[in-house]
Amino acid sequence: MASPETQPSLYERLGGIYSIATVVDDFIDRIMNDPRINTNPAVNEAHHKVPPAGFKYLVTEMVGWASGGPQKYTGRPMRESHEHLNITPKEWDAFMDDFQQTLDKFGVPAAEQAELKAIVNSTYGDIVIGKWRHRNWQIVIGITATHSPKELDMSMIGKVDSLWRYPVKSMRGEELEELFAAFPGIYGDRVFAFRSSANHKGFPYLTARDQRRLLQYRPRFRFPDKAARPINLIDAESKNANPLSADLVELVVDVDTPDGKRLAIDDPALIDMLRADIDQKHQVTLMQSQRAMTDCRPVSIFSLQSARQLAEETETPVDKRRFRANVYVDLASSKGFAENELVGRSVRIGSKVIITVLERDPRCVVITLDPDTGEQTSAILKKVAQAHEGMAGVYGAVLVEGMLHKGDSVELLD
Repeated sequence: MASPETQPSLYERLGGIYSIATVVDDFIDRIMNDPRINTNPAVNEAHHKVPPAGFKYLVTEMVGWASGGPQKYTGRPMRESHEHLNITPKEWDAFMDDFQQTLDKFGVPAAEQAELKAIVNSTYGDIVIGKWRHRNWQIVIGITATHSPKELDMSMIGKVDSLWRYPVKSMRGEELEELFAAFPGIYGDRVFAFRSSANHKGFPYLTARDQRRLLQYRPRFRFPDKAARPINLIDAESKNANPLSADLVELVVDVDTPDGKRLAIDDPALIDMLRADIDQKHQVTLMQSQRAMTDCRPVSIFSLQSARQLAEETETPVDKRRFRANVYVDLASSKGFAENELVGRSVRIGSKVIITVLERDPRCVVITLDPDTGEQTSAILKKVAQAHEGMAGVYGAVLVEGMLHKGDSVELLD
């Protein structure tokens, strides 16, 4: 049997340290000369007190480390180096605009841009002034942070209705009582995918857009205990260590096919089934990654109220599972699409996990497909396009890692 194609790390996909250094060089030049940022006298002084070459070296080191490279960041923690600068949300927006211009200049693909921006956004609470400044964040990027609930203003806005992950991209999901939310995404989510030679490089996956019957295949982890949570979760939480994923061979799945067979994920017969009845230009290969191979951001959130509103608007039943979210929430607000108002803000789910909501979720033809039968109801996507700008649900990035549980409270953090 053919071995699955392992998804390269973000560091590898960015081209390694030389490519990262080139991008950082352009980015630092931008922020050191951006009047939107440097009208802040403390920032301007800091930018001109530090030799540009040293500044660029530390940022390159940081990005290499955070993206999965062999480097180690040797600079000061973010909060320590920024808390005296009184950086405002407006200055942060200018900083992110400069970052976007640099990424676009070098043609960084959309998927890698999303991962990089999620990493950068995870430092927001250590850099921007205001109530966020008082959180007890311990590190720079990608390591467990802690906080005291009394240090944050919060408001209960709902609870977790259900938690889902999708071991194989575009195949049927599994509902679980608890999930681990990590910086790269939900543990065990979309760790396998199928690459199609017919799809473009920026989004190479074979999905239900190409083969509707994918939704009827049910993947199951062969070693469910290894796929449930990081293998060192107790130490990670008690000793502030990095959560560790199981080895790739321990995250293998078997797939129950629509005709009742059970096949290993790497069985060539499975690929033959997936290619049946579709354009044979799709040459299909298996991919595997320890990071969630999501479309955009690491975590997706969708409210029950949005599903109900769409059912009313289309006069047809709307199963929430069409939207393939990780976290379905039952919001206190009775109106649909209230989760849109969370964009640009952060929520705490349960006692620990904090997710910053980054953007609304653009939708495609997959939401028209019944999750059980694959039958199409075009009216759903049409209504989302006409009434909701083609968006339904929201995407977020994890700021504080931890376990999520069904029934957890959802609190808005101001």
